[in-house]
Amino acid sequence: MPTKPSYPTFVNPGHALASALIGAYLFNEGTGVTCHDTSGSVPIKDATFNAPSITWGISKIDNVSPAILSAATGGFSKVSLPEQFQLGGQTFSAVAWIYNTGSDNYGTILAYSNSVGWWTHGTGATFKSDMYVTSDHENTTPLNINTLYQLAITYNGTTLTFYVNGVANGTATFAIPDYTPIHVANDFLTETFVGTYDVLFIWRGRVLNATEILNLYNNPFAMYITGGIPRPLFDAGVLL
Repeated sequence: MPTKPSYPTFVNPGHALASALIGAYLFNEGTGVTCHDTSGSVPIKDATFNAPSITWGISKIDNVSPAILSAATGGFSKVSLPEQFQLGGQTFSAVAWIYNTGSDNYGTILAYSNSVGWWTHGTGATFKSDMYVTSDHENTTPLNINTLYQLAITYNGTTLTFYVNGVANGTATFAIPDYTPIHVANDFLTETFVGTYDVLFIWRGRVLNATEILNLYNNPFAMYITGGIPRPLFDAGVLL
């Protein structure tokens, strides 16, 4: 796998995958309480850690860079995203790189409320990617703990498709209501993701196709410009 870009590095606004990208979090700060939105979309949607604790770990993508570390005991990480991430009633895509070290029943990937969101779900040595909307909707193939995965979901307004490491792995049909706020790595019921949370990308109004998701799996950071782009230019929308 390639090396995770270091902060500050931002998405190339001319890249094909930059269109409709509303949030891109590399969780590469390694210190402090802010996770920067590197998507370049306006407004910039930086995320903040919530109490009770902030835990940084080492990336499982390159074994060097920072990443969020969550644990069932000894504290946990919880990141709140801004209200602009309302996704109900529209098409969207989300892609995350996670390393689950202990399937703790429900582990939060992206939670919209107590009853709507994207979790890992399982106990023991295996788990599944689970979009919970009044009930569990899961990918097909059980996944192993202590393994790095690219997990993705796409929603076309009716059907949600699960992807695992760039390959489609199950579908489910339902309507998604709109909720805010949205939390990453932990939710309103303290359903902690147990392990390392490396990257999160979110598109609103766009359904990524299978080729695009596979390309992201092969190179998670293809959208980024080497060396970064000065943040004020993105804040002002100059490059959009």
